[in-house]
Amino acid sequence: MSCRSHVQLLRLINQFGPLSRAELIRLSGLSKGAVSMVTADLLAHGLIETRDTVHGGGRPSIRLGIAADSAFFVGISLADRPVMVLGDLHGTILDRHDIDLPDRVEDIGPHVRRLIARVAPEGSIHAQRLRGIGLAVSGLVDERGGICVRSTLTGWENAPLGPLITQACGLPAYVENDANALTVAQYRFGPMREASSFSLVSVGQGIGCGHMFGGELFRGFRGGAG
Repeated sequence: MSCRSHVQLLRLINQFGPLSRAELIRLSGLSKGAVSMVTADLLAHGLIETRDTVHGGGRPSIRLGIAADSAFFVGISLADRPVMVLGDLHGTILDRHDIDLPDRVEDIGPHVRRLIARVAPEGSIHAQRLRGIGLAVSGLVDERGGICVRSTLTGWENAPLGPLITQACGLPAYVENDANALTVAQYRFGPMREASSFSLVSVGQGIGCGHMFGGELFRGFRGGAG
């Protein structure tokens, strides 16, 4: 079974809340057998859990919901005021710290590793289930390569933030423009869950904009559509 089907069902459950298998079949367009296999796999890995039982005219159905504490993530914003947060699969912020940036971009990996120890100390459940790191950077980024192409706010150019942090922390690290990251967050976890197309304007030391079209982030030809 492809990872794409796993992601598709997880996104549907996140967007609409707990869903029964019949609802997942209808919303996803996948076959009954495919939904049964994927949900069984997600349950086995603890990513989803059983919730309430729905009684209707036919057989009772069990709704499935995201298991919030099955994975944790660190988010770092390098926008107006650098900040680091620890979040769960519901998008709930569990811990938050104002942070400083290293003097040299080459030191970003060890610096982030030390910062993570504040929110996910070694041996803690948060550290054991930490699955990734996201960086929101003001400026132009190459999200595929994890590179900050140019950021006026930090003064960085062609900085390989993602690879440097992954090497130091041993976790996948994703780099995104701050306005785009905020747009995706509002769509996945915020008030724009049911709005598949919208634009978001971010105002701080600078002005940024993110576009969501048909449930997909719109980057434009060279990644600077906002």
